[in-house]
Amino acid sequence: LFAVVFSGALTAHEPPRAFVYPTVVQEGAAARVMCRVPRDVDNRGVTWGVELWSSSSMDLPGDRAPLWTREVLFTHAPCGAGPAFCEVTRADHSVNRVTAPFVVACQ
Repeated sequence: LFAVVFSGALTAHEPPRAFVYPTVVQEGAAARVMCRVPRDVDNRGVTWGVELWSSSSMDLPGDRAPLWTREVLFTHAPCGAGPAFCEVTRADHSVNRVTAPFVVACQ
């Protein structure tokens, strides 16, 4: 699924991309979240995850930052979590946030 979605190169000043699979899970299940950040000298940090569930973040090395992709398996989804997101902080402290639809069905 991800190979088809990611065909083609990203260029500078493109927004990050967020993906989640599957897009609907039962409470307690797991989902893969992918965050993709294009190379840009002004990118300084990235945070990715699922609202009301879990997230991770790391610094990006600015002019040495490569095209960056991270895929993480989040487990034990709580009722009502979502959407998935990818958020990039830039050198001017602005934040570029994108989301992907994701729903956790409550039991």
